[in-house]
Amino acid sequence: MVSGRLSPQYCFFPRTLMAKEAVVRPPVHEVNAIPYDADCQDALGPHVDELINRAAAAGWNRTRVASALMYLGAKRLTSAP
Repeated sequence: MVSGRLSPQYCFFPRTLMAKEAVVRPPVHEVNAIPYDADCQDALGPHVDELINRAAAAGWNRTRVASALMYLGAKRLTSAP
């Protein structure tokens, strides 16, 4: 453990997923267009589903995984430069 986190050799997600990562499609609409958010959700949905499935397969509770993803997303909004 390194500062409360697993050391890099135990962090399977970034290295494993990056090796065969599916490409997220680009947006269809301009950022200020009304359907932009729905378009983004459609593009990210399958990837989020896959991440939740992988976490559940590793033994994590699906509800807690979804909660963690919401937290991490919100945290990135508040800590963005």
